[in-house]
Amino acid sequence: MSKFGFVCVGGYRHIDTASAYGSEAAIGEALAEAFQSGLVRREEMFITSKVWCSEVDDVVAAIKRSLRYFTI
Repeated sequence: MSKFGFVCVGGYRHIDTASAYGSEAAIGEALAEAFQSGLVRREEMFITSKVWCSEVDDVVAAIKRSLRYFTI
């Protein structure tokens, strides 16, 4: 079980991140693992990310990139 899996087992349902943190890809992989294993359902999770100040020139692209990382 991933570190994220332990977080889900612990009852956490809100993941807060940002592209600048560099964690979106790892979180996306862990979410996919948690969803596929049945550990947690997508409907149970609240996932937030932030557009960083260096991305304001193309907000739509930044949002799409985050969604791709999260596979949602």
